[in-house]
Amino acid sequence: MIKSFELEFEGEVLCRKLGGTWQKDRGLCLCPAHDDHNPSLSIRVG
Repeated sequence: MIKSFELEFEGEVLCRKLGGTWQKDRGLCLCPAHDDHNPSLSIRVG
């Protein structure tokens, strides 16, 4: 079973690779599906 802290770590890694920021259990990053100049993709754990 995957633990929540493992998901938080993976979420943070993904978010930062997409040029975003991570705080506690959520992140905001650039969307890879379109030419994004402002963060519009949110990632949450839970």
